[in-house]
Amino acid sequence: MKIICIFIAIGFTKSCDYDLRFSPAQKKDIGFSSDTVFLDTIFTAIGSSTYNLRIYNQSDRNIEIGSIRLGQGSDSQFRLNVDGMHGQDFNEVEILAKDSIYVFIETTVDIKDYAATATEFLYNDQLLVDEQSIELITLVKDANFYIQTEIDMGLKKLFLLVQIVKEM
Repeated sequence: MKIICIFIAIGFTKSCDYDLRFSPAQKKDIGFSSDTVFLDTIFTAIGSSTYNLRIYNQSDRNIEIGSIRLGQGSDSQFRLNVDGMHGQDFNEVEILAKDSIYVFIETTVDIKDYAATATEFLYNDQLLVDEQSIELITLVKDANFYIQTEIDMGLKKLFLLVQIVKEM
């Protein structure tokens, strides 16, 4: 009976024994869900939708990516969220064997910062993952938005009410 208890105890302790050592990532270890991220057309001062990119650990060992950052650094108009952390520069990002992490990407660009007469502008940067890069591209358009005033909305509601009363 003692021998059975010893084997069960060893089985329980060994079943929870994870190897949490991480070795530096090599180029062949890292895969991406896309080599280019095209964000939809954005309008001046209105942010883009959030796009996601997955970074895969294709090896059978735990890896540590030395650096994930934007090519333009702090001057970039892109914003990142890497594995739940917000910023533009990440170091020592760990990925378990055969696992992946998400990188969420968004931007807000004001075309007036780039050209006084332009009405559209192609804005791009790069996401640098160690020695590899992923292109980030979005089209920015200048736009003027006219928002109806409360008076306009009040008149529309009044005309709608008159139509409903006439139909009764």
